[in-house]
Amino acid sequence: MDSIASKVSNLSHLRQLHAQLITNSLHHLNRWGSLLIARCTRHHAPPSYTRLIFDAVPRPDIHVLTAMFKYYTNAHLGTAYFEQAVSLYRRMQSCNARIVTFVYPVLIKSAGEFGFVLHAHVLKLGLGCDQFVRSAVMGIYAKYGPVESARYMFDEILERRVVDWNSMISGYWKLGNEAEACRLFDMMPERTVVTWTCMVTGYAKMKNLVKARDYFEKMPDKNVVSWNAMLAGYAHNWFAEEVLGLFDDMMNSKVQPNETTWMFVISACSSRGDPVLADSLVRKLNDKQVRLSYTGKTALIDMYARCGRLRTARNFFDDLRAYRNSYTWNVMISAYTRVGELNMARELFDKMPGKNLVSWNSMIAGYAQNEKPAMAIELFKDMIATEKSLKPNEVTMNHIKLSISGYNALIFMYSKCGSLKDAKRVFQEMAAKDLVSYRTLIAGFAAHGLGMDAVLLLSKMKEEGIEPNRATYIGVLTACSHAGLLEEGLKVFDSIKDPEIDHYMCLVELFGRAGKLDEAGKFIERLPKEQHPRLYESLQNASSNSPEKKGS
Repeated sequence: MDSIASKVSNLSHLRQLHAQLITNSLHHLNRWGSLLIARCTRHHAPPSYTRLIFDAVPRPDIHVLTAMFKYYTNAHLGTAYFEQAVSLYRRMQSCNARIVTFVYPVLIKSAGEFGFVLHAHVLKLGLGCDQFVRSAVMGIYAKYGPVESARYMFDEILERRVVDWNSMISGYWKLGNEAEACRLFDMMPERTVVTWTCMVTGYAKMKNLVKARDYFEKMPDKNVVSWNAMLAGYAHNWFAEEVLGLFDDMMNSKVQPNETTWMFVISACSSRGDPVLADSLVRKLNDKQVRLSYTGKTALIDMYARCGRLRTARNFFDDLRAYRNSYTWNVMISAYTRVGELNMARELFDKMPGKNLVSWNSMIAGYAQNEKPAMAIELFKDMIATEKSLKPNEVTMNHIKLSISGYNALIFMYSKCGSLKDAKRVFQEMAAKDLVSYRTLIAGFAAHGLGMDAVLLLSKMKEEGIEPNRATYIGVLTACSHAGLLEEGLKVFDSIKDPEIDHYMCLVELFGRAGKLDEAGKFIERLPKEQHPRLYESLQNASSNSPEKKGS
């Protein structure tokens, strides 16, 4: 079994080893559990699979716990599993074995912007002077601020390591403090490839690509990260020719590109829209036997689509099958809409699982840009009706010319989602409003207890010459009831010309919620007896919400 374990070089091999261990009933042992989890970290196995291995060990020792801790805090997961890492740290504390010091800097870094919270904890443990712990804390302050705290720690260090200098330089670049970053760079007794790359990245982010290239050319040694930093500077500033030229230089060097490199190059080819260049790039990928991730393959779909090679793009799309994500679907839908292939785009859109706002916007924009405004509006209404969790944004609205009923539907949707700010914004943007516009927003105010807003909107409605109907008054009275506005509610009730039973019930509830149960009873007795059962039922419901009842 040891010989098999030594030959594991990818995730497929790891699964085979795991299967052998299960067959021989060894997978539950601490030794093999820690080894499998360590390989999961090395080969970026999915979290669910790694956790399955961990959970199969009934009594994990410190080695298994540490291996799982390393997995959760590995860079490829970012800070997504910080809570799980903390949980494992607590389990490690409960073990009798001493926790290795390396755990603390890893835990601090994995906490991201909340790493400073652990600063006091490591000081309490007496680890404040440990160079690795101190560097981790300083790095958090340099990255997320305040950078002054990082600088204070930096100045206190008697023997600074290169990583300490690099953290400070990176922190100053993050603030856009070119002068201080350069001053520290010039003061450094020795520099590494990381130091030089920090300078390239810093100038690139400030869009000073001439200075960035100057530092890049002066680098004594370059690695793939250095090349990618310069490529990123050009790519993010839309210098496609420079990306392709620099990539050619890289191919003539000893440094091999990684997937990040290829993504920059694919993006540059996409912006050029040259199918010959696209074919040449794919040949290079095949010649070098580069295995792109599914994200990389999606980028190829976008590249071919922008080059006008929809058939090739669709072939890549179809090959992904179960590995398509929302981005993949959206890229292909947008590709069809750009060339006016609306039927093909709609066919994909209707098949797409889990549509997001970008999906809807792409299809709506496709109709609008291809002179199909009626279809765009119809799809927009479908979006409001079926996707309760999605809210239209500026991109959506730029392609929609709504009628009053469309705006009313939008106000209703925002109110239902609890976004009254957006509901009011839409209402205010309407050039013309009808009874339903006012009634819908008033109902939203009522649902969220905004009684005064409802009363003021009723007044504005009357000023505009729009006569409130039965439902409008019910909405305002309900809003007053929920907000405890008895006096305002009575004034609204008095303004109703011919109140109906529903209005009486709202008034009774208004009295009840305000704790005026006697007044409610007297009011009911003045009304026809056939209405009493429903009114007393309202009073009974309201009395349970009265201040007197709540206080008892």
